[in-house]
Amino acid sequence: MIAQSPPIDTPSSSMTPPASARAVPRHTARPLIGSPARAEATAARRRAPDSYWCHQCNRGFTRRYNLKDHNRRHMNEQAYACTILCCEARFNTQSDLGSHVRNFRGNGES
Repeated sequence: MIAQSPPIDTPSSSMTPPASARAVPRHTARPLIGSPARAEATAARRRAPDSYWCHQCNRGFTRRYNLKDHNRRHMNEQAYACTILCCEARFNTQSDLGSHVRNFRGNGES
């Protein structure tokens, strides 16, 4: 009988990082963008231990929705469709769609 693995995005299955991922540093220093308070909040979140882990590539995330977006990339699930007329593009994440719309409108095509 083959053992089934638990669902990917449940906290109970995602709380323990794989041994290979624990020793790898997550983030490097980034330039300050925005207010110092926002930068400190972001830094604090990045210092927090990862709570959700991808079981395919051992990448850790502090937020569940980031893991869901990451899994969409693994599955090539393109859940976000472009809303601009005559454009049929679809994207894995909402941020990819937003970048597309900004670039599309920036080119003067809308």
